[in-house]
Amino acid sequence: MKYINWIRSFLLYLSAVLCSMTSYAQDSLRSSNLPLVLISSPIIPIPDEPKINAHIAIIDHHTKRNFVKDTPTFESDMLIETRGSSSQSFFPQKSFSLKFIDSTGENYNASVMDMPEEHDWILYAPYNDKTCQRNVLSYLVSNEIGMYASKTKYCELYINGDYQGIYVWMEKIKRDKNRVDIAKLDSSDLSSEDLTGGYIFKIDKTTSAGGEGCLSNYPTSTGPHLVYQYEYPQFEDLQDEQKNYLCSYIDSFEKSLVSPLYRDTAKGYRRFVDVNSFFNYFILNEISRNVDGYRLSTFLYKDRNAKIHIGPPWDYNLAWWNADYCQVHGTMVGHINLILIVRQIHSRYLFGGIDFCQIQDLPMPLNADILSSEEMSYRKNSYFIGLILLLILPMKPEQGILQSIQY
Repeated sequence: MKYINWIRSFLLYLSAVLCSMTSYAQDSLRSSNLPLVLISSPIIPIPDEPKINAHIAIIDHHTKRNFVKDTPTFESDMLIETRGSSSQSFFPQKSFSLKFIDSTGENYNASVMDMPEEHDWILYAPYNDKTCQRNVLSYLVSNEIGMYASKTKYCELYINGDYQGIYVWMEKIKRDKNRVDIAKLDSSDLSSEDLTGGYIFKIDKTTSAGGEGCLSNYPTSTGPHLVYQYEYPQFEDLQDEQKNYLCSYIDSFEKSLVSPLYRDTAKGYRRFVDVNSFFNYFILNEISRNVDGYRLSTFLYKDRNAKIHIGPPWDYNLAWWNADYCQVHGTMVGHINLILIVRQIHSRYLFGGIDFCQIQDLPMPLNADILSSEEMSYRKNSYFIGLILLLILPMKPEQGILQSIQY
């Protein structure tokens, strides 16, 4: 219950802080307690592919208010493009993908916004989330339960001097020791254990990465066959041997799900996937009522000599009751029932096959030290069922906390 209250307190506090900051910024639009991001672009609007050259300046004083006229605390040349799918077509506030470059045009890493150094970043525009919190909260909960998600920080954006509103600076999902920490896969890694990883792939709209990937041999309940799209390495960098290995591994996983022995610990799907990662991912999607869960923006990765992990979580702007479809306002834990209807066949078998009582080594705060080993498996199961119900039932739109912060 303490953990649930902490999430609710966070929502209220963050909503109040953002409202006060936005009010102040609207008075002058020239200062904020949030970091200021100033972009100078030769082309307006900023296009989607290819990235264009631009300049970025960040004003991020940790102990005093930030003013546009202040000397930047960070500056860099960069490449930038508009990103997103639906948001590009329908939202006036655009999101951006950017990459720091040096004077020679080469990528270079830098630490900004109190995050580990890297050169790839996202400026996310929470236009259709009036609380500006849903992605931030979801990633925070994910990290708290031990599943990596992008670090985030609120900022305010100006492009060529024009105020654009509140944005979220966040880490891009990619292979990196501080992000998705998997082995680097070179073009020469074509045999033996070198071939086994690392890979990042995803389930998403096929327009997001060109649609290139591993085609499932099993149709979804709506007809089309699922495509596991290549994310890392990119399609043009993957060798045929690497594509064949990954697709064969995924196919073996799917075959194990339709096998009569799918629940067998030695011969079933557990040979191919890290069950704990799927467990955490299901919990996050269910408590957040993520209507896009499992079918869009769903990342998976496979390290060298390792099983498939699901994650990191991505794109929760329609979660936490920010949609009016897929039974999101029901009082039952009904999103799982939705999956039985609209997802591919292996979703059904995964939910049916996981024995939550056997989940081990759950991180704090979900794994309580006070429980004895004899009762741990039973209490873990009970705890998570209670966690889901406590989060979902009190937060119906007509009586919950989200009513007070949606505007």
